[in-house]
Amino acid sequence: MWRRLWAICRKEWIQIRRDPRTLAVIWLLPITQLLLFSYGMDFDLKRVHVAVADYDRSQASRALVAAFDRSEHFEVIPAAGRAAEVERMVVDARARLGVVIPAGFERALRLGQPAPVQVLLDGADPTTGGTALGYTRGLIESFSREWLREHPIRAVAPAESGSDQAVFVSSRQPAALDVRARVLYNPELRSANFLVPGLMAVILTMIAALLTSNAMAREKERGTFEALIATPVKPLELMVGKLLPYVLLSAGNVLLVMLAGWLFFGVWPRGDVWLLAGLSLIFLLAALGTGLLVSTVAPTQQIALMAAIMVTVVPSMLLSGFAFPLRNMPPALRTLSNLFPATHYLVIVRGIYLKAVGWDVLWRPALILAGFATFFLLACARRFRKQL
Repeated sequence: MWRRLWAICRKEWIQIRRDPRTLAVIWLLPITQLLLFSYGMDFDLKRVHVAVADYDRSQASRALVAAFDRSEHFEVIPAAGRAAEVERMVVDARARLGVVIPAGFERALRLGQPAPVQVLLDGADPTTGGTALGYTRGLIESFSREWLREHPIRAVAPAESGSDQAVFVSSRQPAALDVRARVLYNPELRSANFLVPGLMAVILTMIAALLTSNAMAREKERGTFEALIATPVKPLELMVGKLLPYVLLSAGNVLLVMLAGWLFFGVWPRGDVWLLAGLSLIFLLAALGTGLLVSTVAPTQQIALMAAIMVTVVPSMLLSGFAFPLRNMPPALRTLSNLFPATHYLVIVRGIYLKAVGWDVLWRPALILAGFATFFLLACARRFRKQL
């Protein structure tokens, strides 16, 4: 048995080594995809153009505009200074955000009264718009707290000698909720910390399935399928023998993607690296088994490649929880998402990368992946018939 298994592994390894396109897919595609996706899908907003209409023209309003300009998220651009012009700049996409400071802004602040600020937002892109609005609210709230600390409130009270009002300085600040938020697991709220582990699951799913999707279809097109039938190799031995070389190559891809994430984005697992390696190996067996099953069904390499893309790329991007939260999906799609290995591996890789969780938390998705790997391997063996 072991001699037959070794012979199949050696044959597959020689075929891989003689195919430069396969080697290019194995080593270049993961790094290219990681860089393109990570840089192209950066959710962090930087230097958002802000158009400001300042009707108050006071010390407080100028300080608020300066706070926007100092922030790494915003960049104040010249505007005509009127609300209509600000709105026109947002509509024309010259500014992503518009801020209108009404007259009496500083006076309201000094008297401890509400000082409204109008924010005009481009809602054509809800994700970006929502993020920009969150940054804006945070900046304005921070500015308000700083202003109250540095400038005592001037309260107004009736004068004793007549109907005129007297102004005095109050040392007591108005009561307010003291909200102190603490962000767990990703305190900097960096997109890279969230994207790199997710891309690791997506990229490995695609690469693994693409590698094995041609394993059997190639034998049929090259005319070597008959030779395999004539050998004493059993179906399960053949599938395991074809799978093992790709497992070793894909394991190298895991290390390659991890190192690229660390070198280019400074993202490294916070949890046990060895646990991640072991669970990644189980996931690779499932992902490679998916491509191998496609290969046993498809009559040609072209059809096998297209089928592998359909069953891995689209689900891993849209239905795994990588880009869209699963809890926001309809129940039918949430159920469907559980049928893809990438969904469960994403829980593992993000758990180890961001939360440093261990086996006590990850045993369930690990067992599910092991079940997928076993099912795909047995299904491939069953699909293979030693007859033309």
